Amino acid sequence: MIAEAKLMRSINHPNIVKFYGICCDQTPVMIVMELCPGGSLLRHLTREGAAITTGERIKFAAETAGGMNHLHSKDVVHRDLAARNCLISKTGVVKIGDFGLSKIVSDLAGENLKNMPIPLRWMAPETLTDKPQFSKASDVWAYGVLLFEIFSHGQKPWPDWENKRIATHIRRNQMIDFPSTAPDEVRKMVNEGLWHRDPTKRLDFHNITRLFIQISIKYPAPVLDKLTVNNIPDVCATGNEEPAFLCETAEDTADGAPPITTNIEYDVKLKRFVESPTPTDDQHSNKKKLQRKSSLKKRNQVTVTCEVTEEKVTQGSEEEKVKSTPAPKGRIGKGKHRKSMANTPPVKRMSNKS
Repeated sequence: MIAEAKLMRSINHPNIVKFYGICCDQTPVMIVMELCPGGSLLRHLTREGAAITTGERIKFAAETAGGMNHLHSKDVVHRDLAARNCLISKTGVVKIGDFGLSKIVSDLAGENLKNMPIPLRWMAPETLTDKPQFSKASDVWAYGVLLFEIFSHGQKPWPDWENKRIATHIRRNQMIDFPSTAPDEVRKMVNEGLWHRDPTKRLDFHNITRLFIQISIKYPAPVLDKLTVNNIPDVCATGNEEPAFLCETAEDTADGAPPITTNIEYDVKLKRFVESPTPTDDQHSNKKKLQRKSSLKKRNQVTVTCEVTEEKVTQGSEEEKVKSTPAPKGRIGKGKHRKSMANTPPVKRMSNKS
C-alpha cells in the first residue's frame, strides 16, 4: 500500500482519482483519496442498461482513454484496467482508480509476474505465458475489454465459460464478437487496433484519445441534464470546464507528441478507423476530374517534329554561329537510328522507255 501511495502521489489528471495522502501512524495503513460518490462505472452500466445513449458511452470511453494516456506518459502501467476500477465523480466524470497492481515500467523487469492475481478476461495473449509480459500494450488490450463492457451494458466477455477455455481463445487471438450496438468506428478500432496479437502493432492511448475525439463529433453526448449519470445520488454533471479527456499536462507532451485537441490532422494510421469505406461525393468528384484530365491529355497528343534552329556555341572568347540543315519531312527514327538525311545523295528515278 505504501508503494501504491508513492505511485499515486506523482499522478494528477482530471480522469484519475486524486490522491490526497496516507495514514500510517497506526494499522491498518489507509490511503486518503478523492471521493467519487457515483460508484463504479460497471455498476452504472448494469443499472442503466440501454438507457445510456451511444454518445454518453463514447464520453465514458474517451475519458478513460484520456486518463490512461496520462498514466502512460508517466511510464506507469495499470495492469488492472476494467469497468469495476473506473469511478464516477460528483460531476459525472469517469476517473481511473485502484492502483494496487500498477507499476513503473522500469520496475516490471525484476518482478515475479507468473502468479499475479489479474482477472483472466482482461489479460492480453503475451501475459498468458510462462513468462508474462505486462506493458503499456497489455493495458491497451485490457482497454479493449473495457470498451466491450461499456457497449454491452456492463456484461463481461464469455460470462459462462470456464477459465481454461477463455485462456485458450485469448492465446489464439480468437476474441469474442464485439457488441453490434457499438459504432462501426469503435468496433474497427478494437478489432484491428487494440486486440492485435502483436503488441507492437496496437494503438497507443494518445492516438486512441484522438480517435475518440473524432468519433464524439459524429456521436455527441446528450445535453447535461439528459446524461444518465445525473440519476446517481449526489452526482450532478456540470459543463463549466472543457471535456476532461481533452486536458493534459506538460508531461503528456514532453516527448514532442502533438497536443490532444479537436483540430487534428489525422495520419494514415488513424484515418482508416474513422473514414467510411464508401466513396464520398468529394471522392467521386475527384475521380471524374482525373478522368477528364486523362482524356484531354490524350486528345492533345501530337506528332513531335524535330526542328534544329540556329544556336550560339561559345568557346572561350570566340562565338560561332552554327546553322544546321533542317530535317527532312517524314518520320524520324528513335534512339540511335535517328540521323540527319541532309547529306544523303538524291535517289535517281528509273524511267521506263519502250
